[in-house]
Amino acid sequence: CSGNRRQYLTHKLRKTNCKTVGQNDQDQSGIYEIQSLPHPRSETYSSFFVDSRVVSNPHLHLVTPMDPLYFLLPYFENEEKWQPWNQIVEAKAIPSEVINRIDMAQLKHLFLVNDSYGDDMILYKFKKEQGLDWLKKKMIR
Repeated sequence: CSGNRRQYLTHKLRKTNCKTVGQNDQDQSGIYEIQSLPHPRSETYSSFFVDSRVVSNPHLHLVTPMDPLYFLLPYFENEEKWQPWNQIVEAKAIPSEVINRIDMAQLKHLFLVNDSYGDDMILYKFKKEQGLDWLKKKMIR
């Protein structure tokens, strides 16, 4: 990946006998960070224990689930005006790979939500303090 641009890869999971990340439907819609860690002693000969197996590979790949809300934070540095969610997404050009994985109920962690105009006109406003509180709770957990 060149520069600071994120790269989003999608992968359709196959059913296998191996235990993999994303075996149930809920996990398949997640965002994961993949890290490749070289063995500290040797790039040529190395092994890792995975459960009760020995895997001969010079790299260990760690897969960590990520909360999609983390990817929204760079788009909201200052408090914004009240807007419907679809207008916010279009104005900020937030990637669909992130938007499609956000549970709308999670938005309350970063946004004030106003539904006083009815269910068809729900408005959102980014609140910096609310986002910071959410990050602090994530760090403590």
